[in-house]
Amino acid sequence: MKLTTQRCDRVRAWVSVELDGELSQFEIALLRTHLAGCEDCRKFAAEARAFTGELRSAPPERLDVPISLPRRRRGSFRSVQVAVAASAVAAVGLGSVLGSLGSRDAITARSAAPSTLERVSPARPQIGPGLKRAVELESAPPTPPAGPSSDVERHPGKQPV
Repeated sequence: MKLTTQRCDRVRAWVSVELDGELSQFEIALLRTHLAGCEDCRKFAAEARAFTGELRSAPPERLDVPISLPRRRRGSFRSVQVAVAASAVAAVGLGSVLGSLGSRDAITARSAAPSTLERVSPARPQIGPGLKRAVELESAPPTPPAGPSSDVERHPGKQPV
């Protein structure tokens, strides 16, 4: 008996796929070329075709005991999925609300004038003098620099072009 090669193993798998009508034209050409040169694979293909033909022509076998599959419980799993999804949505929503509250307080503290802060949150402790001065400087309009502000003032003979 001749040992089968990897190519013979692949061709024997193709024989089965061809019997199901699922082999591509290219694979059919490779199958026929191999079968023309390999007697063992040709013999295997003939036996597989004969067996498949007999099996397909035989009437279906009647079972003595009917097959019964256990019922699947989908409802309980579905409710768990819904509960997990609802919890995730609630957590994201709560995190968004809490995050926006914290960021709003920080923005208000940085950008509002001291008098506004005192009106908005009287329960907060008084702002120290250093922080109060920093807030006043931040909210005041910019002051022009001291001294000449342009080249024209520094160099009176030079006129802008």
